[in-house]
Amino acid sequence: MDIVVYLREQATRFRELSQFSQDPNIRRQLAALARQCEDLALEIEDGPSYKTRTKPLSESR
Repeated sequence: MDIVVYLREQATRFRELSQFSQDPNIRRQLAALARQCEDLALEIEDGPSYKTRTKPLSESR
């Protein structure tokens, strides 16, 4: 199975689970997991963004 497809399926699953939770903390955590899965899928597809490829000036010295 393609990892990008898997991550997107997991993101969808986390979003669905968050809708059924009564606890707002759990809903936030599941939403955060869904965002992380989507972000990771995008990074795998597109490669790292310019922001993550470049080091801040303080680290490059």
